Amino acid sequence: MEYFYLFLHVVLPVLLPITLFFLLGVGNFRSRLTGLFSLHSDESLIRQKLFWISLSVPVALFVSFGIVCWKGYQLDLSSSGISTFLTISTFPLALLSAAIPLGVVVASFHSTQQTAEQIRQASLKNNLEAYYLHRTEFFKHFERHERVNYLDVLVGQFEPHPLLYVNCSPGSPEEGVPKRNDAYFRDIDASFSSAAMFMDIVFRREYSDFVFDAYLANACVSIHAISHLLGLPEIYRELAGESLLVEPPPQQGQEVIKYLTVGTKSAHIVAAFRYAWDFYANLAAFYGYKVPELPQHLQYISTGGKVFSLPGWSNVSRFKEELQENYVKYHGFKVTNPSDIIPEEIVSSE
Repeated sequence: MEYFYLFLHVVLPVLLPITLFFLLGVGNFRSRLTGLFSLHSDESLIRQKLFWISLSVPVALFVSFGIVCWKGYQLDLSSSGISTFLTISTFPLALLSAAIPLGVVVASFHSTQQTAEQIRQASLKNNLEAYYLHRTEFFKHFERHERVNYLDVLVGQFEPHPLLYVNCSPGSPEEGVPKRNDAYFRDIDASFSSAAMFMDIVFRREYSDFVFDAYLANACVSIHAISHLLGLPEIYRELAGESLLVEPPPQQGQEVIKYLTVGTKSAHIVAAFRYAWDFYANLAAFYGYKVPELPQHLQYISTGGKVFSLPGWSNVSRFKEELQENYVKYHGFKVTNPSDIIPEEIVSSE
């Protein structure tokens, strides 16, 4: 029985304060229980339940064991009475004194947590400032570039699309300056390589069905892919108003595919390529990305006048004539005239 009483004297002083603070809590059982033993850096120390538990338990133990030690004694406020009290209360007072180090420990933990939270907030603020400064400098970088007229058919504005920054460097502002999206840049590189290769076929060869396919299904598709990757409305919206929407006859069991030309003249597709190439070089310079050079035999597409003297310079005009006279009449192609194309419909059909 004495062991049972000893158990009660130890356990009850611990459980009673915990139970009291548990009942004073709010929320479900789990949130109340968690609130007893967790510290909240956004609140002061006196609002921490754990701090009050660390003080209440030693006091409760002091009273519990004091009742045992004081049994048979009467209150005496004389010097001898106080001396006797100190003598018989050595153990309860030792338990009571534990409140000081326990409170200090809890206060230290709370202070450390608050310091960590301050550091986290400062780091978050620095990251946000770094992110938005980097984003601001991104758009300022393009402001330094003047408009350029390409072959009198396209004026490059060099104004980046708002989403271009996110595509080039995805990341949360809380993480600071985002990393460059190298996979995105490699996709652009591949599209330029494809466009240059098929444009070379169009401009170097005599007109044929192969040239027809190379222009419509490859060169134009690559240019439009580049324009969407880089967010260039001068190509995918404004130049689209001067383009042809071509729909080959449907094949059984296959989805209908529509192709949009890049304008209706060779100058259109060359101007679109050169503008996109210059815009991309400007973009890559900001991110410190080295753009792969075009092969030597394809570099004429991005600059210079060699392209005008090649035997296939007239192939795009021939394509328009052949499309109407042959593919529409004999192969069931459908063609929408440039004046009938609505830009929004073009974008949705891509």
